[in-house]
Amino acid sequence: IYRNEKKPVNLFVVTAQPPSSGKSGLNNMFINPIRKEFERINDDNAFERRRLTRNIAQIEKDLDKETNPNGNRELQARLKADTEKLKKVAFYKHSIDDGTAEAIESVAGRQEGYFSLISAEATTIEILLGAIYGGGKSNLGMYLKGWDAEYSSIERAGRETNDAWYCGCLAVAGQSKSIEEIMKAGESGQGVNERMLMLRERPKLGFRDFNDEKTVPAALSLKYESLVKNIINSDNVKLSFCKDGLESIRNYRQGME
Repeated sequence: IYRNEKKPVNLFVVTAQPPSSGKSGLNNMFINPIRKEFERINDDNAFERRRLTRNIAQIEKDLDKETNPNGNRELQARLKADTEKLKKVAFYKHSIDDGTAEAIESVAGRQEGYFSLISAEATTIEILLGAIYGGGKSNLGMYLKGWDAEYSSIERAGRETNDAWYCGCLAVAGQSKSIEEIMKAGESGQGVNERMLMLRERPKLGFRDFNDEKTVPAALSLKYESLVKNIINSDNVKLSFCKDGLESIRNYRQGME
């Protein structure tokens, strides 16, 4: 809760590291528990999803043939109820690592506006910003509105209408080119780079000691997996800033101003 308004907790962050610095291994360590939990949820919802999809298709056929106004209203009510139920058992795609802006828009439309981009490769940023497939141009609506959970009504010829409060998370550990592409896109003045937390850490190459390898303790890994499951399966959790926290934010913003 911020200024009496409910806002989602999200972050756009990209970290630059050179090749062979262990980005993929670190990414998998954090993402695999999330991926497994969403796979379990999708499997559990599969039967109910198929049943509701069949029901909706049958109701739509019945509506085409129904001539009685009362019967039509009853079918419309059933259609609305089953459509709402279907949203609750949707097939969740927890993250994308190779998606154009249009594909991300489609996924977000099926997930009540939510989308995530998580990757250990710079190509995720390049594709999103149109550097690979778009000739340097891309529809940045999802990127811009997803940062602050803005409402968007998207209408395209030949494509499904998507109306939602869009909210995105972006976490990319790529090469320096990731940051370069963001800064280049920011030249358009649309606020691309202002939304991104960009980090360039000191490379570990040349400082690693493979004879003193440290692994993540098993107990810590289990604790992290349990945390992930609790977050994914919890009801809405509301966080609020304390008075000192709000003052710290205002002071920081004033300093930036």
